[in-house]
Amino acid sequence: MNHTIIQEVRSTREAIAAKFDFDLHRIFADAVARQAAQKPNKQQPKPRKSGASKSVSRIFKP
Repeated sequence: MNHTIIQEVRSTREAIAAKFDFDLHRIFADAVARQAAQKPNKQQPKPRKSGASKSVSRIFKP
């Protein structure tokens, strides 16, 4: 079977490793720096307010 996506991932991984002379510390430092440089796409959504707690309290009044 031909797994083109797997081949692409492996070749990309090999290219990145070769770029940093297969030094795991340098690869990790680069990944952390690139992640820190990225801007967040958008604000995280706020959690929805659920009416469930109100309905439960009406049912189970002490």
